[in-house]
Amino acid sequence: DGAAGGGRAANRTPARQLKRGPSLPRLSIHMLEVSQPSLFIFGYGYVARAVANLAFKEGYEISATVRDAKLIEALRRERVFAHLFSDRGLSSSGLSALDGATHILSTAPPSNSGDALLRWHTPQILKAACDRSLHWAGFLSTTSVYGDHAGCWVNEQSHTRVSPDSKASQRLSAEQAWLSLRDSTGGQLRSHVFRLAGIYGPGRSALDTVRRLAEAAEAGQTDSVEAASILAARAAVRESTPLEASATKYVSRIHVDDIARALLASMQAPAESADAAVYNVADDEPAPRAAVLAFSAELLGMPRSLAWSKGAEGSGSRASRRERENKRVDNSWMKAKLLTQGLAYPTYKEGLRAIKQRDP
Repeated sequence: DGAAGGGRAANRTPARQLKRGPSLPRLSIHMLEVSQPSLFIFGYGYVARAVANLAFKEGYEISATVRDAKLIEALRRERVFAHLFSDRGLSSSGLSALDGATHILSTAPPSNSGDALLRWHTPQILKAACDRSLHWAGFLSTTSVYGDHAGCWVNEQSHTRVSPDSKASQRLSAEQAWLSLRDSTGGQLRSHVFRLAGIYGPGRSALDTVRRLAEAAEAGQTDSVEAASILAARAAVRESTPLEASATKYVSRIHVDDIARALLASMQAPAESADAAVYNVADDEPAPRAAVLAFSAELLGMPRSLAWSKGAEGSGSRASRRERENKRVDNSWMKAKLLTQGLAYPTYKEGLRAIKQRDP
């Protein structure tokens, strides 16, 4: 952290040695005021499913929105009551579910028009909060709102650096819209923003990336940029090759199970302790992408040289952002307020080992 402005904030909780795999806090008295807590999830994707699974075990009824009517019955088998959301907003059944929710979680990315749930249904949300049935709202944002900080640490008070009309700018605008609900309800609705680092977990990790790249190379797909670069790397890069300077850009990550645990801890926190509105959700060890891929290759018994192939950098907007941005995300506030007993997967190493053990 030697660069100017790169140290952790002096008033932040220092990192501590943490225990692994803690239990969630007990339901608070505030939560027990209702017969059964009800979680309404806007957008049902990878993170939402993990949250729903954990919330169900904690006694929540789960409702979620889908764009495809064919998914309604499939989600019902997962004990999720699904409701259609269209360009005209929620279906009638969805409106009923929203009216009866004690907790709302927005996971769908916003657009240039803002958060779609708020665009259509802010009046219903405010009414439910003022009627005291709804008391918690969460919005999933991203640490990309911080932009580039030259490898320095960022916390919740750090400057955000987004380009106009970028996806990160849309997230930042949506953050403010959700946080404003707290003031609009006189504090009755506890609205929170969770800035997620790079998400990984079963079926979506560096292990999958390494397997895919290796399969492409073995198949002899030399017309593929990825496969050709892998074959070249295997021939030219020795197993002991250190990380190049260009590969030392830091990326922060978070296991999907720890995301779910952090959200449930916030949902179950007593109202009087819910004094933080924004949380960084990241693990303890930011690391260069190449280091994580090299570790994954070792776990799979594959050449570490896969980690330095051009194809391993990925493609598209996400890879482009990784090339532009370099920062390390401080998670001290989240651990002090939500996961007080620590992360289940403090670093990518514990997380990837667990995934490998589950799916060898």
